[in-house]
Amino acid sequence: AVGVPGEAYVGGDGVVRGYLDRPGLTAERFVPDPFSAHPGARMYRTGDRLRRMNDGALEFVGRLDAQVKIRGFRIEPGEVESVLTGHSAVHEARVIAREDRPGEHRLVGYVVGAVDVNELRVMLSEALPEYMVPSALMVLERLPLTPNGKLDVAALPDPGAVAGDAYVPPRTPLEARVAEVWAEVLGVERVGVNDRFWELGGNSLLVMRVAARLRVAPGVDVPFSVLFARPTVAALAEWIEGAGEEGAADTAAIPLADRSGPLPLSLHQERLWFLDRSEDTGASFTIPVGLRITGGLDAGALEAAFTAVIARHEVLRTVFPAAEGAGRQVVLDPAPFALARQDLRGLPEDERVPAVARCAAKLAERPYDLARGPLLRGALVRTGDAEHVLLLNLHHIIFDGWSTGVLVRELTAAYQAARAGRAPELSALPLQYADYAAWQREWMRGPQAQAQLAYWKRRLAALPTLDLSHAHEPGGTPGYHGAVLPISLGPALSEAVRAMANERGVTPFMLLLAAFKVVLAHHARTRDVVVGTDIAGRGRVETEPLIGFFINELVLRTDLSGDPDFGELLGRVRETTLGAYRNADLPFSALVRELGGRRGAGRTPLFQVMFGLDNTPSEAVEADGLAMAPLGTSSPVSPWELSLYMRQAADEIEGTFRYRTALFGAEAVEALRGDFLAVLEHACADPAARVGALLDELEARSRAARAERARAAGEAGRVLFEGIRRKAISIPLTTD
Repeated sequence: AVGVPGEAYVGGDGVVRGYLDRPGLTAERFVPDPFSAHPGARMYRTGDRLRRMNDGALEFVGRLDAQVKIRGFRIEPGEVESVLTGHSAVHEARVIAREDRPGEHRLVGYVVGAVDVNELRVMLSEALPEYMVPSALMVLERLPLTPNGKLDVAALPDPGAVAGDAYVPPRTPLEARVAEVWAEVLGVERVGVNDRFWELGGNSLLVMRVAARLRVAPGVDVPFSVLFARPTVAALAEWIEGAGEEGAADTAAIPLADRSGPLPLSLHQERLWFLDRSEDTGASFTIPVGLRITGGLDAGALEAAFTAVIARHEVLRTVFPAAEGAGRQVVLDPAPFALARQDLRGLPEDERVPAVARCAAKLAERPYDLARGPLLRGALVRTGDAEHVLLLNLHHIIFDGWSTGVLVRELTAAYQAARAGRAPELSALPLQYADYAAWQREWMRGPQAQAQLAYWKRRLAALPTLDLSHAHEPGGTPGYHGAVLPISLGPALSEAVRAMANERGVTPFMLLLAAFKVVLAHHARTRDVVVGTDIAGRGRVETEPLIGFFINELVLRTDLSGDPDFGELLGRVRETTLGAYRNADLPFSALVRELGGRRGAGRTPLFQVMFGLDNTPSEAVEADGLAMAPLGTSSPVSPWELSLYMRQAADEIEGTFRYRTALFGAEAVEALRGDFLAVLEHACADPAARVGALLDELEARSRAARAERARAAGEAGRVLFEGIRRKAISIPLTTD
């Protein structure tokens, strides 16, 4: 699109065949040319970033290899440097991504000149989006250079503290503990007492990890809302100091389960187990995982790595037979793992991607037998001389989204170890998933579970059904088959969402959810809007390194009545979300059982629409000459009637609508997408806009769409009639 930076590709007859004796690099840089009519034609990825101008000219922006990626955002350091050198007192400026701890990057700016750091930070904040502002700035007398005159990156000093203000060290043991936890979770070297959690890259997922560590020491439960109200180390430590006994947490570690008798299912697993026995769920509760692997892959070492990781995590070799009408966990002995293998190099290149998709579909569509297993399937598909695709499909009863990161990290370490002929160097697991399952059932008998259940009963009394039936396909019947529709906010609207969320003291999740609820209120003709969302369910430190099914669903109910402005609606959504997070330990299955929610007539219990925002973007991994990057995978099913999952991409927020094709037509979901973007644009431009005005705008859009469909149908009918009249179209008549 005009004005949007993109990579330059070169095609045509002049493109060479590749790099001599470098098949991996050739596969990466020379890609199939979809615009050519010649079989096997290639385009060359130049690595240059260009921007199309209004007059059609292409403006050179920079090199892709000069970009850095910080917390999921792609940043051009040169753009930041140009802002810094725009200050009259700055003579030189360089911006780099430092990796002072393995895998943890942060943006640091170095300037030469007599200038105040805080003044520079204010200037940067006014000119750039928040994610492009360096987390640390240092003023130097001169930039260190190598003998040939280039910047000596290794000689640049460590900025230490990452806050924009002057570093103030912790003054008490409690402040030191809070700062230590923040530094560990945020991946920075040190944190001062005045540093702000959200400005250091904090998000809702990291809040959970902070709370888990503070629960262990100093032994206090820190609600999600506290970090909103007290976002600095000093303020949070002060709150903890005053929390007293009322804020004391249960610091006892999860005990190991008694293995002398049957092992129970967790409540999360139990729900899926019963659904599997009572319904034809097909591939509804499976998780596809895909990795594109470039380089010289040792397939045998990869299988050995799988064998090691499966031996390490009991849940990956667990089956779930029935015993006395209930499910039980049975852990099988470790065994060698084999990947199904397929070589697609004999196919034309334009047929390989569809062939990979068919292979992934086969993995997902084959029925799972929970009582016998296996519940982990894998295939290794060779798509080039130095390119493979690793496809996995796992039943949700043993896996969740967080587990994907654990699995990839441990597979990488185990693969390197297998190549070196040694055992993988991985920290011992504190417990196994079966231990967590037994502990969870014991926790359900305690006072915390009862208090959370009481909260949800109050919050969800007389819960309505969100009826989007007017958008359903006529004659639709229950079923899990799904389709997807992508959505992208674009860089400008994405930045507006982030800026408004920061200004209003909410997370981007809350702002996007508020806009989505306005859209649902319009389509369902209601002001009582109920939406579900996922939460990782890893509120204890011991569960972070485990593979398993921990994810929980929360019910977010918001009242839109009274015609609030959008800012007030944000406050309501924030209150709803924080309340749900405070009571997020109660398993959704227990809530369904207590509130009488049930599946039936195609309706899911308690809520029918799911919303989520993933703010932990997947990163590429390199190991032993391999480059591994996540491959977009999609399941052919839709567990929920309608869902919208958003994610923080490089410089924009994007996502996917997933819907049941038995209930929704593509046109209805396209209307939802357009309405969602319209509400976001209006609300970000005018936060004082009333919900009533937003709904009126959506109604006007609906009327215009209906009028256009009627006009198009009338025109089609006119053309048909005219064709019949002129005998250009013949309609055969029969006695029937």
